[in-house]
Amino acid sequence: MIEALRHSPCRLPAAVRLALLGDKDCPLPPEAIGSEDPDVRFMAALALGHLDTLVATLSSDDELLRFAATTRLIEADAFAPLADTIRAAPPDHQDRLLRQIADRAKPALEIREAVFDIAATTPNRDVCHAAVRVLCHGCPPGEVERLADAARGESRSYQAILQTAGLVPESLERLGIYFLDHRVFRADQYGMRDIAKQGRMPAGFVPKYWARADEKGRIELCGFAEMQLEEYADENLHRFLVGVAFGQDSVPVRASVWTCVYRWYRRLDDRGDGPLRIETESLKRFFGSVAEFVSVFTRFLQDRSLAELLRQGSLYERVSRLIRYSDDGVLQVLATQPKAALELADALKAVAQDVAFDFRLRIECVSYLGRLGAQPEFREKMRVAIAGFEGTDLDYASKQALERLN
Repeated sequence: MIEALRHSPCRLPAAVRLALLGDKDCPLPPEAIGSEDPDVRFMAALALGHLDTLVATLSSDDELLRFAATTRLIEADAFAPLADTIRAAPPDHQDRLLRQIADRAKPALEIREAVFDIAATTPNRDVCHAAVRVLCHGCPPGEVERLADAARGESRSYQAILQTAGLVPESLERLGIYFLDHRVFRADQYGMRDIAKQGRMPAGFVPKYWARADEKGRIELCGFAEMQLEEYADENLHRFLVGVAFGQDSVPVRASVWTCVYRWYRRLDDRGDGPLRIETESLKRFFGSVAEFVSVFTRFLQDRSLAELLRQGSLYERVSRLIRYSDDGVLQVLATQPKAALELADALKAVAQDVAFDFRLRIECVSYLGRLGAQPEFREKMRVAIAGFEGTDLDYASKQALERLN
């Protein structure tokens, strides 16, 4: 075809077609752009990027000519004249044009309002998604919520916002609030892992807006916090989650926190125990003091929903291991706080007596009573408490605990 055009007697019509085919051996004659033949003139404008001719073509009655001219103007980053043309284009043309603009990854500020209008009114999901992609580039901080509105709850569009909008931490915080308030905050949303990286969503987002979320939202916040911990292990976020695990939230929320924290711990070491231990330094790290932990742990053991909570996943085993591998240094601190120590002992005894709890956990509770009784201040009271399990299914555990006191 190129060879035939090169030898065509129709000089200008052949020349503009060669130019559009990319033939560099036959330069386009300068008079082509002023040709009286509208086809020649238009093709010359496409080849040369002649903006005046292309803009004039936007008023043509020919839909395909308008589409071709718009495409070429987009390539030239000449967005200002395109708003009405893209608004009036059929959905398939809107989709292609908006995707072309988005793929250039540059702000198209001159048509931003038109694109917002298209996103808000189009019934076509692909067009809406393409519009959001355009709006992501050059999104000012004050338009974060408006951009999220434009997504109209569509997951692909949320992904585009999270991955391509380049939002600063303050804007990401506002976007997170929007997601929470509109009940669309999801840890498994594509793009959330991108903003969990250090320097993106503020590390304090989850603790700061925890109270703002409902139960479902808090479960999703747990998953997002886990991503942030994997990325850079923020200490304040870590302590906050541990506090929630031993706190008063609903069973599904606390179960999610325990699961997320220990899933992260398994990535830190093979045993998966992590730094949360009943040891003096660990308790100071997470609770401020041994005394504060004892108060929290006692309340935790007395929680009426504890049996239901510990039935979730492997949480029985987690709490059992905490008790089993507790440090004797904590017992020495307890010896100086008899009231708190005896309240803890009563809570442990109550769990051991309740057959609704896992048998292994009940054994650990009895065993810890024996360890507590090794402190002279508590020996007789612990002896009486442990003796109450003789003849029960915890008979062997009670005998072992009593042997420590003899």
